[in-house]
Amino acid sequence: MLHARAIHGCLITPFPTPVYSHELDWAHMICVGLGYVFNNHALHRATHNHFRGAFLAYQKLTELGYRRIGLMLDQAQNSRVNYAWLGGYLAAQNTLAPARLEPLLTTGPAAPARVKAWVKRSRLDAVIGFGPKQFLALEQAGCRIPQDLAFAALDVEQTRLDHVEAVTGINQNLPLIGATAVDILASQLYHNEQGLPQRPVYSMIEGFWVPGRTAPAV
Repeated sequence: MLHARAIHGCLITPFPTPVYSHELDWAHMICVGLGYVFNNHALHRATHNHFRGAFLAYQKLTELGYRRIGLMLDQAQNSRVNYAWLGGYLAAQNTLAPARLEPLLTTGPAAPARVKAWVKRSRLDAVIGFGPKQFLALEQAGCRIPQDLAFAALDVEQTRLDHVEAVTGINQNLPLIGATAVDILASQLYHNEQGLPQRPVYSMIEGFWVPGRTAPAV
């Protein structure tokens, strides 16, 4: 269909679960990835700086007065960003806090008993999570947010889409990511750079902290 319509340039977007079950004809295409879609392919990409996002979330929570900050992620979410969220969290914990707390990495729906035990064992006063899945798992485990536990999302826009209002956390600056990807694609089209690049370039976009009701100052 792309060839029939003489479409040479494509922006390839990520999905919550992989949907690309077949290869494209890369040799005759000019493609730019948004985020880490087709993660095993050498694509030029525009993406949020996920490592910096996790570090910033931890840093801002410490500035608000939180000291025992946990990380809760789905393993699939973590691997899709090349483990950058985990890396940013561990770097922040090593740099900013004396506590060494084990993250909770899940492989499916988080059992309330497991979440509750993790929160109690680590004596957490705040949790960083990707978004709605972790927020709801904490609530299902009996944690009142923010009365019992603060919560910071690594993607506030996604969390709002799932009807969690006024969430605290990281805005990934998606409009700038999209605009940067279009600029990269336009340059490739101008130079007719078909096929997968030998040396792909990642353009990392900085997000920013958004105050909200889920992590008030203490």
